[in-house]
Amino acid sequence: MWYTIMNMLNIYNANNHDRPLEPGAAKPPAGGAVPTAKAKQPAYLKYQDPTGEFTTQQLTYSLWFVTHRVFLYRLLTGVLVVVGSVLWLFSLWQWGNYAIFGYSADHNLYRELSSFPDYTLFAPQLNPQPIQVLEARVLPGAGNKYDFVADVANTNERWKVRLSYHFETAAGPTPSRSTTLLPNENRLVTELGFESLGTPQGATIVLDQVTWQRIDPHVVASATQWQAEHLQFSATNFEFTPGSTVDGPSAQRITFTLVNQSSYGYKEARFLVGLYLQDGLVGVVPLTLNNLASLEQRAVDLRSFAESLTVNEVRLFPLIDVYDEDVFLLPAP
Repeated sequence: MWYTIMNMLNIYNANNHDRPLEPGAAKPPAGGAVPTAKAKQPAYLKYQDPTGEFTTQQLTYSLWFVTHRVFLYRLLTGVLVVVGSVLWLFSLWQWGNYAIFGYSADHNLYRELSSFPDYTLFAPQLNPQPIQVLEARVLPGAGNKYDFVADVANTNERWKVRLSYHFETAAGPTPSRSTTLLPNENRLVTELGFESLGTPQGATIVLDQVTWQRIDPHVVASATQWQAEHLQFSATNFEFTPGSTVDGPSAQRITFTLVNQSSYGYKEARFLVGLYLQDGLVGVVPLTLNNLASLEQRAVDLRSFAESLTVNEVRLFPLIDVYDEDVFLLPAP
């Protein structure tokens, strides 16, 4: 016993690994290494959930989350700050780019879109064909007055034209007049009641100004059909009475019934009435009918003071621009 107590108090022997071993003692490991105790697992890993609703792995994740929640909060906040900063910098860059370059580019784009390109400049086939003057003539009127008449044709299918014109004769030029020719329209253009001491010779029509307007195919698919539906007029019950048999002033009398066969009414229906004898034009009389309703029949009584006038047929030349909405009568309530 005494020996044992001395060994416990002998520091040298305790730290001297080369000392003699006591009887029955285990030999220390080589190299003087002192064995250490094995690390113990955390106690919660030994937890076993009898219900199976909350496993040990879930418990481990939960403890890790609770332990690191402050770090995760700071990490998320940092990510949001970085993303927000990047988006703000990108927005400021884009607004600056628009203020310097984009605004002027948009202004130029709007200006280009506001003007329709003239395709006729690089596609000559889209240009309207010139107006054709088929014939110009001088017709006698009353006394020393004469009528100048030209047969004019617009052969374009999608162009209407506004004409300013006058007639040149040996007696001098006539005043300038204006009229509108619809697509594919062939009709008379006149200067009525020109006063001259002698019969004018060599009447020639001169076009002072020609203004074209294209008919939009998105609005009117077929101009020919559109005009045919709107300009359905006929003259029936025609009668011609020579001036010698008419009571009062010696005037030739032309009567007929004008029928509006279309489904459209007109506030002011204007016509040129061509007077024909055996298909030859012998006179022209203007005619205006106010508030001409659809399918209406209107009796017409015209007088002409032209001498030696004989007529066996009348033809109607409407002077109505059916592409102008203001010429139509509103439907009856």
